[in-house]
Amino acid sequence: MRSKLFVPASRPELFAKALASAADALSFDLEDAVSPERKLQARADLRALLASNKTLIVRVNALSSPHFAADIDAIARNGVSLVNLPKPEHPDDVRAAAALEAAERANGVTAPIACC
Repeated sequence: MRSKLFVPASRPELFAKALASAADALSFDLEDAVSPERKLQARADLRALLASNKTLIVRVNALSSPHFAADIDAIARNGVSLVNLPKPEHPDDVRAAAALEAAERANGVTAPIACC
């Protein structure tokens, strides 16, 4: 991957422009770029976008936040290539991302989503 474009998930008006860009990957941010009152709508907008030929990366809210589980459920879909976990503070935080595997199964994801 040569280039990655970061896009706030709360700005769906930027999605088409991002998809049309020359960037090799797009990273949609559900964490810092989205205020708490806009997270639900941002998840819905992002879920609608997930069919693309770009490498799609989603940065979810921290495991300790009240938004983590809803983020994982919303983005565990075919079309997402990678999930970024923000600010893991302990190895158990990374292990807990196993919730992604359960969400993949529940949502019928056919290709495993990478996590980092």
